[in-house]
Amino acid sequence: MRYKDLKEEILLSCIETQVGYIKELKEEIKE
Repeated sequence: MRYKDLKEEILLSCIETQVGYIKELKEEIKE
């Protein structure tokens, strides 16, 4: 695995984690 690919993988997983976190926050606000 090249370094660039690794960086992109980490970036994508960070974005996915943040998106999931924001969705959970929105659900909590709705209740």
